[in-house]
Amino acid sequence: MRAQDGQSQPWEWEIISHNHLSPNQLRYYWVGGQEATDEGDCDDLYPLKPPAGFINYDKFLLDSNAAFTVAEGAARAARVGFDSVNYTLRARELSDEPLWILDLVDARDFLVGKVYVSGETGSILRTLWIDRKERFRGAPSVDDSAMSASIRQSTTETSPSPPVILNNSSSTAEPAPPAPPMVPNRPPQETAPQVPMPSSPAPGSAASSASSGDLPPVVIEPAVPDTTIPLPPPTEP
Repeated sequence: MRAQDGQSQPWEWEIISHNHLSPNQLRYYWVGGQEATDEGDCDDLYPLKPPAGFINYDKFLLDSNAAFTVAEGAARAARVGFDSVNYTLRARELSDEPLWILDLVDARDFLVGKVYVSGETGSILRTLWIDRKERFRGAPSVDDSAMSASIRQSTTETSPSPPVILNNSSSTAEPAPPAPPMVPNRPPQETAPQVPMPSSPAPGSAASSASSGDLPPVVIEPAVPDTTIPLPPPTEP
């Protein structure tokens, strides 16, 4: 059974109930004001999504007004404000105990909390509060009572630190580049002395007189043309 926009109580309810005459064993009903209508067979659950269970009506001792009172007190203790409530009533997993789930919604239609209340005892089984003002990396802060103290502590210790803001701007501190590897000091290498090369004489000219310690002059003679006259081939007598 579910309903939306309760302030504190909704105007209409949608109900899914067991009906052995229906092909899928379930049937839709609508209830509003003083009227109730049969909306036909329900094929949303069986066979792929079986319901969590079926409520034992003898254990159904807490109506929607009492469930709202419990959820309102829990929200007041957590300092969470809301504008309307969405209701869900179903069986608790693997049992026939009725379970109320109240979604608390603010004026902007944002979910700010969920309260799970036993429909048999009226005790709060779980609370979940969503704080959209305290954001970390764009995600709202969530306080779930289902987390044990050890899980909360480990989550806090392993969560990454928020970025560091510099000069109240959107830029973040970047890690320094790695230092270059250390190279041991080496003695400076001695450079070989440079020996000047002698200048070559111009073609066809004699080198200047050689001074002491210089290479001997080099004389380039012009090529002699070949003046050999070829003989005619011998003739037969």
